[in-house]
Amino acid sequence: GWQWVMVTPVVTVFRQGLSRSGAAAIELLGNSFGGIVVSDRFSAYNHLPTQQRQLCWAHLIRDLRAIAERPGASAEFGSELLAQQQQLFGQWHHYKSGAMDWPTLQQNSQPIRQRFVATLQRVVELGCQRGERTPWARTVRTCQQLLQRSDALWTFLEQEGIEPTNNAAE
Repeated sequence: GWQWVMVTPVVTVFRQGLSRSGAAAIELLGNSFGGIVVSDRFSAYNHLPTQQRQLCWAHLIRDLRAIAERPGASAEFGSELLAQQQQLFGQWHHYKSGAMDWPTLQQNSQPIRQRFVATLQRVVELGCQRGERTPWARTVRTCQQLLQRSDALWTFLEQEGIEPTNNAAE
């Protein structure tokens, strides 16, 4: 079975289930869920519009490290994406410590966000062969997946109070 966890500032819900499907996620959240879900990129949440999602950066960082550890161009792009992520979270930690206000966080993060998305786009444009099973092809596919849901990477910068990770639930 699976344990589903929902965390809010007021309550935490634990639910045991026999499925980790999209239908199970809908059953958990209900049909009229109006909040923001901070989660990994698991497909069970794909029914939610991107403005109701924040993809977990802790999960993403693991993927970026894996890319950086691959040979060739993957390592270069992975290192570049990790450096941009570190800049972004430097800004986030300044904000969380009270050293920076919300509008400044948003302003300072915008160019980092643009560079991050542009880097993903460069990888995708370089492409790979359909059905290719190389380290580079895995890198391209990961970047394609991130671009498809890229708006959900930045919800924490658009709506104050949203965390960039699902660490509270984990």
